[in-house]
Amino acid sequence: MKTMPMNAIIPDSYNGSDYQKVQSAINDAVTQRRGVEFDRLYDITGSTVTINKTLGNRIPLRFYSNSNGGIRKTDSGYIFIASNMNTGDIFVDGMTFESVPGAGTIVYKAPSIIRIHSNLCSYNNMDTIVKTEDRGYMQSMRFSNESITGGKGYAFDFGGAYDCSWNNVVIEQREHGFIHRESGTDPDIYNCRIRDSVLEGLSGTAIQIKNSTNLVIDGCYFEANTGGHIIINSESTKSITISNCRHGGVDVPAFIVWNGYIKGFSYNNTAQNIAIHNTTGLIAGSEITSVNDFTQYGQTATYDPTIIAGNIPIYRLSPIISKTTPINDLEVDFGPLRKSTDTLTNISLNANQIKKVTFSFQHDVSIDDVISIQTFVTNNKNVTICSYYRDNTNKKNVIATIKNEESSAVTIATLKMTKLRLTPISG
Repeated sequence: MKTMPMNAIIPDSYNGSDYQKVQSAINDAVTQRRGVEFDRLYDITGSTVTINKTLGNRIPLRFYSNSNGGIRKTDSGYIFIASNMNTGDIFVDGMTFESVPGAGTIVYKAPSIIRIHSNLCSYNNMDTIVKTEDRGYMQSMRFSNESITGGKGYAFDFGGAYDCSWNNVVIEQREHGFIHRESGTDPDIYNCRIRDSVLEGLSGTAIQIKNSTNLVIDGCYFEANTGGHIIINSESTKSITISNCRHGGVDVPAFIVWNGYIKGFSYNNTAQNIAIHNTTGLIAGSEITSVNDFTQYGQTATYDPTIIAGNIPIYRLSPIISKTTPINDLEVDFGPLRKSTDTLTNISLNANQIKKVTFSFQHDVSIDDVISIQTFVTNNKNVTICSYYRDNTNKKNVIATIKNEESSAVTIATLKMTKLRLTPISG
C-alpha cells in the first residue's frame, strides 16, 4: 500500500461538480506544490481537465489513489490537456481511469503533455491512453506495471516518440496496442523500449511501427492478436532489436513481419505453430540478424512458406537475413556449430575431363572449418572429387577440382559443399 503525503489535496474538499472539484484540486496542487489524492472515482464526462503549469516548471505534480479512485469519462475527448506545450513531470500512481469502449476517450494529449510517469494504474475501457496531434510526438513517458484492458482503436497512437518506455504492462482484450503513424515534424521513434509486457487477445494489431532508431522490444508475450503481433513498415529503420519474446497459439502466419528497408536484430524469440519471420516485404539492402530464434512443431523459423516455395532462397538465414540478389549460401545454427552450404547445379563434363569449380560463402573460410562435398550425378556415373582449397584472392571462395572418370560426357545434377564452424561468425 502506498503512503499518501499528509498534505495531499482531496477533490471532495471543494464544491461543485466532479469536474470542478478535480480541476480546483489540480490548480491548487500546482500552485501549492502538493499532490492530489483521488479517494473515489470522479466522473468528469463532458469536460476536460487542464494542467496549468507555467513554462519551464519542473516541480513534480503527483496524482495518487489507494482505493481504486481515479477519473471516469464516457464521452469523446481528452481527460488531461495542458495550458502550455511540453508540460511535464507528472507522476500518476495507483489511479483508475474508466470509460466505455468506442466512446473516443483519450487520457493524455501529447506533446502538450510530456514526461508522464504512470505506475500501477488501471486503464479500463479507455480507447486511447496517449494520442499525439497530427504533427506531434511522445517524449520521455514512462508506463510501468499497468493494466490496459478494453477499448477501441490504439492504446498508444503517436506520430513519433523520443525516449519512452513501457515496462510490465498488460494490454489485453481490446482492439489494438501500439500504432506509430510516422507523421509530423518529429516522425521517427528514437530510443524507446517495450519490455516484459503482455499483448494478448487483441482483435487488431499488437504493435505496428514505421521508421525507428534504437527501438527495443524485449521479454514480451504475444498471443491471439488477430491482426498481427509485430508489423514493421519502414522506409529507413536503422536499429530495431526484438529479443527474448514468446508467441503462443495459432493466429497469424508469422510472428514478426518485416516490410521495407530495415537494419534489425532478432534474438532468442520463440513462436508456437507459426513462423518467426515474414520477410517478403523487405527491399534491397535490408539486413535482419537472426540469432537463436526458434519455432515449435515443425514450422520454419525464418521463412514464410511462400518464400521457400520451390527451394529457391531469397534471403540468407541466420546470422543475417539479407535482401540481395538470390544466392545459394544458407547459414543455420546447430547448437555450437554453424552450418553453411553452397550448391552448384547442372555441371557438364566431357569424357575424362578435369574441371575446377568455385563455391562461395557469406563469410571467409577459416583453416579450422570442416569442409565436405556431396555429388549427385545423373545416371550414377563415376565422378571423382580430386582436391579443394581456399581461394586466397577471395577467402570466401573454395575451389574444387573434379574429374569425370567415364569415357563419355556426364552431368552433375547437384554438387553441394557444406562448411561447419565451431565458433559462430559475428554478424
